[in-house]
Amino acid sequence: MEVRCDAIIQVTLSPREQRLAVEQGLMDISLIGDGDPSSSDTDKLWRLCGRSHISLADLVFGVTVSADSDRLGLLGWLQEEVRSQCAIVKESLNQGGCS
Repeated sequence: MEVRCDAIIQVTLSPREQRLAVEQGLMDISLIGDGDPSSSDTDKLWRLCGRSHISLADLVFGVTVSADSDRLGLLGWLQEEVRSQCAIVKESLNQGGCS
């Protein structure tokens, strides 16, 4: 039996976090994937969502990912990458930003 999973990965920023991210130019910086076709992360992203990189702005709008049963582990990888990178961004915003 073939299993297929489609999901939307989306992050929510507080208005303050979003304002600081825009001011600091963090919204369009690639968080995951570097666009290099030979990169492992880029290859995984292409297979999951047809993208070579994902930025914070992409995640705020939501990224649709799809995986067949043989790629379900990639969804877990992407979820952990999003958590890790967003934690770094959030820490940067909380340390460097002022209200």
